[in-house]
Amino acid sequence: MKARGVHPQNPAYEQTATAPLIVLAQRRPLQQVVERHILLIRQTVHDHAEQVLEDPAFDALTAVLADAEKAGHDPEQLLRQAADQRALEDARRPAQVLTWRIERLSQRHAPSPQAAKARSTTQRPAASAPASTPAPAPQPPPAQRR
Repeated sequence: MKARGVHPQNPAYEQTATAPLIVLAQRRPLQQVVERHILLIRQTVHDHAEQVLEDPAFDALTAVLADAEKAGHDPEQLLRQAADQRALEDARRPAQVLTWRIERLSQRHAPSPQAAKARSTTQRPAASAPASTPAPAPQPPPAQRR
């Protein structure tokens, strides 16, 4: 009987899946982003966190999460949705399963441009903001602007 959410041990599938995972893994984000994703994985899929972190597809998962975040998605929400689609108990490669699910979810449900922009500005560390940028001048209430 084939377990749900698990691809059978199929050499053609393994060969087809390997190349895109390698390409994704080569785009692994900065270590601080990886550390944040590790915490997120431990919180979100805590029952399977160690399996996900030890899976050879972990680097690909972090790249997909980082890409989705740059596009304006909430990585925690995507990870939760991906984990909730089907149980991970029977998955031999849970990071690989999550990688494909998150990639599909992030392409299918793109956030609005406003949400992406708001997310990108809130995700930027305070230290990266220029120190010489003056605070905007306070605006008078609408009734006094005339």
